[in-house]
Amino acid sequence: MLIFKQDNVPRQEMNKHLRFMMISLITCVLTSCSTQINFSEYIDKNKPLEMMIMKYDSLSQNTKLIKLSIPANSDKYKRLIEWAEKNKSGWQSTPASYISEICISQGDFRLLYTPRSSGVVIGFSDVDKQPKQYSKSIMAGELDFLGEG
Repeated sequence: MLIFKQDNVPRQEMNKHLRFMMISLITCVLTSCSTQINFSEYIDKNKPLEMMIMKYDSLSQNTKLIKLSIPANSDKYKRLIEWAEKNKSGWQSTPASYISEICISQGDFRLLYTPRSSGVVIGFSDVDKQPKQYSKSIMAGELDFLGEG
C-alpha cells in the first residue's frame, strides 16, 4: 500500500498560486495571439506585384496556372494597398502550410487568398531575415477583386 505525505501548503495559498498562474497564462495568450503588420515594410509601393492564379477547368478537369504582373499604378494595386492599410491589426502567427487560388508576391513577401473565403495568409522575412507567416479572418469575398479582370 502506498501512502502519500500531504504537503503543508494551506489550500488558500495553493488556490492563490493557481489563480496567479492562470491569469499569467491568459495574459500571455491574449497579448501574443495578435500582431500588427505594416505592409509598407515588406512591399515596395513603386514596384509591381506578381500574381499567380490557379484556375480549375471543370470540363477538362485540369488546373491552369496564370501568371500576371500588377503594375504599381493600377487600380487593383491601389485597392490592395488600401486594404492592407486598413488591416494592419489582428494578424495571428501560423506555422501551417496553405494552398490558395491566388498568390500575390514581391521579393520575400507573399499573400495567399482563395476567392469567396474568409481568410488570408501573408508570409515574409522580417528584418532579421527570419521567415514569418500570419493569417487573418476577413469578411468572405473581401479580396475577391484580386481575381477579377
